[in-house]
Amino acid sequence: MTAVFRQAVAMEAADRSIRVNALVSGAVDTPAFRASMGATPEGEAAIAALHPLGRIARPAEIAAFCAYLLSDEASFITGAALAIDGGFTAR
Repeated sequence: MTAVFRQAVAMEAADRSIRVNALVSGAVDTPAFRASMGATPEGEAAIAALHPLGRIARPAEIAAFCAYLLSDEASFITGAALAIDGGFTAR
């Protein structure tokens, strides 16, 4: 989702209390990720090393962040691109 599109949809939907955000994740330990890496420890270690936290995200971490965004506690967040990437984009 491009920034312009995300922001335009967020502004269009705001008057209906619909929030639009983009979640930008780093590597997540899923079956698809493991298949793409050939499920080798070396491949996983190489990808983990690209993240300043030095590891790959667990699906539950991504799910918890999504649950937060869906909650009333995040009711004032819209139009944002939010990184949950172990510091990958901060490098």
